[in-house]
Amino acid sequence: MKPSALFLAACLLLSSVSFAQQSPADAPASKEDIEKYLDLVHMRELLKLRVDGSRAQLHQVIHDFVQKQGPFPEGFEGRMAKMADDMLKDYPTDEMIDSVIPVYQKHLTKGEVAALIAFYSAPTGQAIVAKLPVITTESAQASTAVVQEILTRAIQSVQEATRKNLNRTRPNHRSCRNRIRDSLSCRAARTRCLNPCLSRII
Repeated sequence: MKPSALFLAACLLLSSVSFAQQSPADAPASKEDIEKYLDLVHMRELLKLRVDGSRAQLHQVIHDFVQKQGPFPEGFEGRMAKMADDMLKDYPTDEMIDSVIPVYQKHLTKGEVAALIAFYSAPTGQAIVAKLPVITTESAQASTAVVQEILTRAIQSVQEATRKNLNRTRPNHRSCRNRIRDSLSCRAARTRCLNPCLSRII
């Protein structure tokens, strides 16, 4: 084979390999691909359900904490519950979805997202999507006890650390009284020693 023909064959081989590597299925998923997938699985609705589940968890944790660690001022539990509601009230669902789309694009190819879309568009996938809200809600309820235990331990640790710091910085009144008493005793002893000497001089 002539060198020119060999060179041409090599170029064609490299071009075919390069084309295979750049096939559309292996290309990174586009923003539109990910949005279509997330819409298909009703991600916005799932996020809202998770927020509602978190709100219920927080209310339960606050109630149990007040019952176990009280008494607190009147209306304390209601104020804490309202504070939790205010934090979750304006949960930025759209912003959260926009922030995670690049993560999906980073790890999923166009072909993989197409396969996901095909699966969730099929009857089996649609049946799973229909069950996801119930699964999400019941999962939040089932994990409430675990979350409550973790938060309770964390609060107890903070309280214990606070008590130790207060004890470390609080003056030791008994020690102070002892030092004052010792000082007065020394002063009285010096006075008793000086009196005979003064009487001799006088």
